[in-house]
Formats: sequence, structure tokens, C-alpha cells
Amino acid sequence: MSVAARILFLGDRTHPAARRLLGALAAAGWHVRVVASVADADALLRAEDVGGLLLDPDHDDPEFLRRARRDHPDRPLIAWLPTPSSTRAADLLEVGADEVIHGGMVERELVARLGRSVRHDDRPGGPLRLGALTIDPAEGEVSWAGARLPLTRREREVLGALADSAGRTVPRERLYRQVWGYTMARGDRSVDVNVKRLRDKLAAVPGMAVEIRTQAGVGYRLEVVGSDDQGSEAPPARSGASQ
Repeated sequence: MSVAARILFLGDRTHPAARRLLGALAAAGWHVRVVASVADADALLRAEDVGGLLLDPDHDDPEFLRRARRDHPDRPLIAWLPTPSSTRAADLLEVGADEVIHGGMVERELVARLGRSVRHDDRPGGPLRLGALTIDPAEGEVSWAGARLPLTRREREVLGALADSAGRTVPRERLYRQVWGYTMARGDRSVDVNVKRLRDKLAAVPGMAVEIRTQAGVGYRLEVVGSDDQGSEAPPARSGASQ
């Protein structure tokens, strides 16, 4: 069984919506380990090679998602809501969830979204370089001038998609489909939340000469700003990519 098919579940397994979710995952061949507390979840995320954590953010400790994002930046964290709430979903994305799924989704969508969330980045080609910025999907790393940036997996994917089209605006809907793999639902703020988090992290890097710009009503583009001695004005290039 692949690592991606092993996942932790922190929540009330007796809730009807949770029973339906766990049943759908079992039928799809997933191995789900139910954990009773945030302490157990935290320990297993540190000790075991699992695909990620699926959690009810209100179970046991409402602040755990924020801490887990800080302590386990490379682990997929998927929030589970027994009932749909677009406002709550946006809040959870802002504090670090990679994906939010809910009991209003059909079983096929639940399984597909989880699979997409925990699957390793499979974008083609080798590391992508834009001046001093390097995005390496195989290693799961992003660096600026050789220093690794503390990005989550989803943030790396959004940055990579923007870097592939550096200098050109990527519509929100296309960015969502490229990264999340689905058509963006009306009112979904996943793209905007991840771009905001990315902007904050890039702005905190000394000497960072890459910015994400907004084209109102359309989407986002990645641009090199100013000039430096590291060749940051060169167009993006992917090492090892077939020509």
C-alpha cells in the first residue's frame, strides 16, 4: 500500500457524515488510522510515514490545525467539516489547511479530493529556475539564492504554476484546475488564500526580487522586480526538461 493511501483521521468517527467518509475511503482501498487526540495525531505525524492528516478542526483542540501547519509544514493537512460552510472553509485555509472537504460532497468527490491532496507533486520536468528562485518538485523544495523557503506543499504548487507562466497572468480558474485538479466552485477562496500566504512569505525573504501581482478580476502573475546580480531577469527555465 502506498504512503499516499495511508492517512490519519482525527474526529468523531460516530458522526453519520464521518462514517460515510470513512466507508468511502475503505471501499477505495485507503488505510485510515483513527486517532483519539491531537497528542496522538502529533506523535504519529512525527514518527510514521503517513500520507497526511484528515481532521475535524473542532475536535479536541481548535488550535491544533494552526500548530500542525507550523510543526509539520510538509504534511498534507485536510480539514473535514461534517456540514458545508464556505466561510468556515476560508478560515481553515487561512490558518493552514491544504484542502477542506465536507459532508455535502458525494463519496467519489471526497475520495478524489483527498487523493489529489496527498499525492506527491507530479508536474513534469526537473527544477524550475527563475533567477535566484528555484522550485524543485521532486525534492519538494523551494529556495531563494540557495536558502530554502518554508512553504507548504500547496504553496509550492501554486508558486510553481505561476512560475511556469512568469510574466503572464494566470486566471484564478486555470490556476485552481492546474493545482487542485478540479473546476473552481463559485465562492471558493483557495487560490486567493494561498496567494496571500505566499506573498507574506516571499516578502519576508531578504533580497527577494520576485513578486506576485494581481490583475483585478482575472488572476495573478509572477514577476521579477528590479534587478540584481543573480540574473533574476532571465526567463524561467526548467532543468532536465525535455525540449
